[in-house]
Amino acid sequence: MATVYLQFTDETHTKILSYFTCPQDPEQYPHQGTLETDDPLYRDYYESLPLVAQQGMPDPSGGTAI
Repeated sequence: MATVYLQFTDETHTKILSYFTCPQDPEQYPHQGTLETDDPLYRDYYESLPLVAQQGMPDPSGGTAI
């Protein structure tokens, strides 16, 4: 399990907008937060992406990044 840096669509943090490898400037990228890779919200976001977009992202099943 790993921590991932994310940008959410709003302050409720219920929908993920994007993934980052590290924290970003909050003025440029508002509504940032973190989740563990085994969190269902991250898993659903990851699985909604095409395979090419998943490359380099932590796998929610505990595997390594593809």
